[in-house]
Amino acid sequence: MILGIPNGVYSETDFTEINRQIRRGLSIAGGFAFVVLAIIVATLIVRWQWATMAVTILWGGLMIFFWGMKLTPPLAYKRHLKEIHEGLSRTTEGRVVSFDEETTFREGLDYFALTVNIGDQGDPEDDRLFYWDMQKPRPVLSAADRVEIVSHGNDIIGFRSMQ
Repeated sequence: MILGIPNGVYSETDFTEINRQIRRGLSIAGGFAFVVLAIIVATLIVRWQWATMAVTILWGGLMIFFWGMKLTPPLAYKRHLKEIHEGLSRTTEGRVVSFDEETTFREGLDYFALTVNIGDQGDPEDDRLFYWDMQKPRPVLSAADRVEIVSHGNDIIGFRSMQ
């Protein structure tokens, strides 16, 4: 249980796992940077300016690629965990209208969209859209199931099926 929320979706292991991934990515980038820096120093000593420029350009391109592919997703997830840990939450009860099979990409993360009706069934003005983290095991829900959702904004941080 995290944030004092019963039936919470997130736990302390999420924080430790994402920090481990970030440290691993940074250490790989640092090791690679150390090797490239040694090559650059060697090309400067030998005075191969063309090799220095080529290695520097190649290194810059590879670092941008590595950062975007290996470090941006865990950093976005860490920001998400920090926001839900420090932010306000609210509890909503209602009936499931739909739970999408396809993912939605928002704020750097993938989610499943969950629509819950909190009032009159069939009235679209009473529908609320929530997002279930794709990294978490997806609950089995069908239309008209009664649920209780604890959310931070539209992100689900606590969930309980009331069937």
